[in-house]
Amino acid sequence: MTRLRASVALLVVAACHHGNPATPDASGGQDATAVDAAQDATTDSAGCVSCGAITVTVYGGVIVGRSGTLLANIPVYFVWPDQTTHEVTTGSDGVATAVAPDDTEVVIVYEQSSTAYAFDVYEGLLVGDSFVEGDPDPPGSGTVQATPYFTCPAWNDATTCIVRASCTGGTQGPPGAGLPADALGCAQFDAANAVAYATDSQGNMGYASLTGIDYATANGAANPVVFPAFQPAGTLGVTVTGLPAAGNKDLELDGRYTIGSDPTILGSIDVSGGGASTTQSVTGAIPPFGDHTSILAHVTLESTSYSRIDYTQHLAQLVTTAPIDATQMVHPAFDSHWDSVKAVVSWLEDTAIGTDPTTVTASIAWMTSNGYSVGMAIYAPHSTTSSIAIPKLPADYSQMATPLQVLVQQVTLQSFVGKTYHDGLVGQTGDAPLWETYP
Repeated sequence: MTRLRASVALLVVAACHHGNPATPDASGGQDATAVDAAQDATTDSAGCVSCGAITVTVYGGVIVGRSGTLLANIPVYFVWPDQTTHEVTTGSDGVATAVAPDDTEVVIVYEQSSTAYAFDVYEGLLVGDSFVEGDPDPPGSGTVQATPYFTCPAWNDATTCIVRASCTGGTQGPPGAGLPADALGCAQFDAANAVAYATDSQGNMGYASLTGIDYATANGAANPVVFPAFQPAGTLGVTVTGLPAAGNKDLELDGRYTIGSDPTILGSIDVSGGGASTTQSVTGAIPPFGDHTSILAHVTLESTSYSRIDYTQHLAQLVTTAPIDATQMVHPAFDSHWDSVKAVVSWLEDTAIGTDPTTVTASIAWMTSNGYSVGMAIYAPHSTTSSIAIPKLPADYSQMATPLQVLVQQVTLQSFVGKTYHDGLVGQTGDAPLWETYP
């Protein structure tokens, strides 16, 4: 769920930044020593039939605090279907647990300043659910630990070689020259991966790869990393079938190759095409190195106000082609707007194309008449009304519940193929493809 939340939460931070937000302490939490893990609250289940534990673990990196840091003293509200509400504060382990029934709503509250608050709302939690809020992955070192120099071989008449390497931002320059790249501390520092590639004047790409590079010894111009002779590169493409007949369709492929747990994109492709046919294909050259493939395809439909639908799939193998069935896409959606009369964000969906989304993620930011700046990110089941309302705030924050002016509203409709809303909520989606659109 963290991946689904990240872009939404960042939008809220930007929208509700006001005054002087509270600065997290060095550990990334808020008075982390004030609450011990043993004090994690578990609410009384008296009178609750078929109740059980629901747990949230809160990390920094999205609203407050640093990535990879557990946040203490964060208020978490567990709202039952009958609106019974229990507040639990996260301990020094970042955990808040409550005994609650199925279909519980969880509201996580971040105080950025005395007049700026952010609320993350998750609807439809079930007994036994446990999920993570924020970014559990600590950032790499921001300090340059080494400066490796990479040397590329010649490739026909190519004048520029591009290098992508673990722990670095990459580098480029003429073949045969030592190309420097600053290496930061990361998990692959002593066993780095690298790919070099170049394209000649006829459009032919060549590449070479290396593994197990130790930047502690491959450091400086005197100890260059020398790539072997280039070989012809491979190709990666997608074919999208089942597109609607009306209007033109634009297709863009952003494909990526990685290896193991190394997050470095070692091979990538960005190609586009399109036309009137219900089947569209694009393909292009890519260095065929790695053991994981990420397919990110973008379809734009002329017939539905040029609405954009995105397809994402991550595969634990290197593939050269990927079929995409557009009949499984979510309904194209457009014309998202704030309805001040009904106090909802509404949009239009073309239900004649694709399938019902399972999930709505929404960002809403507003100002109140009494001077509060409020941001809210909502993760909720899709409704046939094609709208979403601001959930009721906990009573402690009721003074900031009524918008005087809505500053930002953004909606994303989502569906993992073959998965339910709850699967996405708790991250049980496996390698199922994800469809998204943005009304």
